[in-house]
Amino acid sequence: MTTTISTEAMLHEKAAAISAIGRWSAANENLPWAPAPDSHAVHWSYAELRPLAIAAADMVKGDRAALRVLTLANPGHAREAAVGYLYSGLQIINRGEGMTPHRHAPTALRYMHEGDGAWTAVGGTKMYLEPRDVVITPAGEWHEHGNDSPTDSPAIWQDCTNDPLVAALAATQFELHTDNTHLEPHIFAQDRHHRNLSEPLLYKWDNVLRALGEQQRTHEADPHHAYRHTLHAEGTHDPVTPVIDAAFTLLPAGIQTQPMRRTASAVLIGAQGLSTIHVDGKPFRCSEGDSLAVPSWSTVSYVNDTDIPAVLFEFNDAPAMTALGLYREEKDAQR
Repeated sequence: MTTTISTEAMLHEKAAAISAIGRWSAANENLPWAPAPDSHAVHWSYAELRPLAIAAADMVKGDRAALRVLTLANPGHAREAAVGYLYSGLQIINRGEGMTPHRHAPTALRYMHEGDGAWTAVGGTKMYLEPRDVVITPAGEWHEHGNDSPTDSPAIWQDCTNDPLVAALAATQFELHTDNTHLEPHIFAQDRHHRNLSEPLLYKWDNVLRALGEQQRTHEADPHHAYRHTLHAEGTHDPVTPVIDAAFTLLPAGIQTQPMRRTASAVLIGAQGLSTIHVDGKPFRCSEGDSLAVPSWSTVSYVNDTDIPAVLFEFNDAPAMTALGLYREEKDAQR
């Protein structure tokens, strides 16, 4: 027997009973007409995070040490993300500790904050990191980490991944290696300060500084980025990974950039000096080691009101947005 649907309320009730919904009643709520990120612009002070990391290094031991990470949790949403669908967190490893070789679906890069013996191995190549170096661990590649500090110092780096996106797409995979290491014994004798052609995933800070210095000598400052050195996949002009982009921005003393916005989420990390970053008109003072979440479609500009240059590291999801046909930017944008 067919039930007569006499009111719109009854229509919605019947639709809900069979897991359907009248889109005309929900379109304005669920489908905004412009980018509407739920993430907030958030500043995390390295000076405040570091003591917590040091305390965790003493308290969190054994198997739990593999996840000894202080996650940067954006208060705008419940998902474990620093901004948008990007994850970031500070990881600390004591001397002599290491992580079991593993691989996973998310793409990751690591920005080195401090330490004199930290290393990452990818695909059998062991790479030592110094402060401000960046190393890539591509999706699906076997990798491991450790700390061989000659001064018994902890290593602190910042994980930068797309874990939240991979989880949202129901594509998460994680696998542990059957052995304690995937390295051959001779690799442990590698010179810790030498980057050679067998290390295409390691981006050294001194090379970044040289590239930024060359830009400054040969080019005028870009009105929106000042001087920007984008990290590229080895031997190409492609993004450093297919889904995450990374770059260093040099802000000369006294510079003030013009505002711009784009449909890409980003985390900025203070690499050198002191700068002020304006996000939708709100100023955030960024010292060395500090992190700042910049939500998608936020208006951003930079100021260096000191008498020394400042450098920022950035990772963002612009390549993923481009692949989806969703990337857009507006320069000289105002809010």
